[in-house]
Amino acid sequence: MHFRRVAYIHGVLAAGRPLQLPFRRAPLPLALVLTAAALLAVGAGHASAADPNTLGKGAADAVTVVRWVSPGTYQLDVQNTSGIGYINQFTWVPPGSLTVTAITSTEGGKCSLVGGSIQCNGKIAPPTCTCLAGGDLVVTFTAKGLDPTFANGYWTYYGIVGAYLQIQQMTPVPYHIPSALPPGQDVPLCKKGQKPTKSSPCV
Repeated sequence: MHFRRVAYIHGVLAAGRPLQLPFRRAPLPLALVLTAAALLAVGAGHASAADPNTLGKGAADAVTVVRWVSPGTYQLDVQNTSGIGYINQFTWVPPGSLTVTAITSTEGGKCSLVGGSIQCNGKIAPPTCTCLAGGDLVVTFTAKGLDPTFANGYWTYYGIVGAYLQIQQMTPVPYHIPSALPPGQDVPLCKKGQKPTKSSPCV
């Protein structure tokens, strides 16, 4: 299930220049997948402070997937689904029940622990269509607090509830990113175990 956040955005959308995105720090509920959404009011190349009640609902700038790898080890995958451009910096804030202890590896950027949260810098490419994911950044980390428990012959695995993503900096692209593929270019279904790539997209 996806959940939507509201971003209040100020400044000028200038192609090739980073855009600072100050976000409210209100926690979100999530299962193992959450959507961090930035709802924009854009006109004549400018972004303005927007009333969320007047905005269209449908723009999601990133999809965040948290995977359980092994006891105490997790993987965070942030995928760019934005119609704005590149994601340059984000912070993933874990729930209060989970304490991140170390970052063990990162693909697609550089990440560090900042005040108990995971902050990453990179250049996550935008999608060719907002109906597909673009580039992604994957970070593997160790944490404690949500280890599975064994009782009465059964293992219990705990979901991650209360984490949220903050996109802090983006670089707009100087072209329009469509929200649908041209007619006749439907994306095929992924085969079992297949991961979509730019050259071979699938859903």
